[in-house]
Amino acid sequence: MKDCIGSKLPNGLTIEHAIGLFHVHAHKDECFFRFATSFIPGAAICAGKILESLWSVLNAISLSAHTSTLAHRVELLDDHACDSNHKKCLGMTSNLCKQYKNADKTYRERQDDYEKQSNGIDAATLSIWHWEVVHAEATHLDNPAAMDIYMARVRNVEDALHGAVDHSCEGPRSPVQIYFDLAVVIEGAQ
Repeated sequence: MKDCIGSKLPNGLTIEHAIGLFHVHAHKDECFFRFATSFIPGAAICAGKILESLWSVLNAISLSAHTSTLAHRVELLDDHACDSNHKKCLGMTSNLCKQYKNADKTYRERQDDYEKQSNGIDAATLSIWHWEVVHAEATHLDNPAAMDIYMARVRNVEDALHGAVDHSCEGPRSPVQIYFDLAVVIEGAQ
C-alpha cells in the first residue's frame, strides 16, 4: 500500500497492520495477539470487514446478475451497492449513537471487572504486568512479537497437568493466579 499510495498519505501517518476479528481466528495462534484489533490501542472490538456484510443483500440479485450482460451486471451491482451506502448514511447517526452507548456501558463494566481482579493481585505483580503491557503497546509497530506477552505461559500440557506452570513472578501466588493457572491447565487438557 505504501508503494502504491504512500506519496498521497499525510506525513507522520501511522498505519497499523491488523487482521479483522472475523478472519484472525483462521490464522496461526500468535496472529491473534499480534494483529487482532482487540489488542490495538484505540481500535476496540471491530470486525474490520464491510464487504462480507453486503453479500447477503447482494445474494438476492444474484440470479438477475448471473444472466445479465457484463455491462448490465456492473450497473446492477453498482446500483445496489450505492443503495446500500445511501441506507447506511441515513442510519449512521442512530447507529453510531447506539454503538457509543453500548461501548460506554461495556467500558464501565470492564473497568469494574478490572478493578475487582486487580484487587486480588499483589501490587508488585500488577506493576510488572502493567509495564509489560505498556512496553508491548509502545513497541508493537516495529516488533509485533512484543504482543506475545498476552499468550498463556505454560511449558507444555504434560507439565501443566502436573502443576509445573511457568510463573513470571516470584513469591506466593494469589487465588486469582491459581485460578488462571487452573483454567490454562483445563484448556490445555481438552
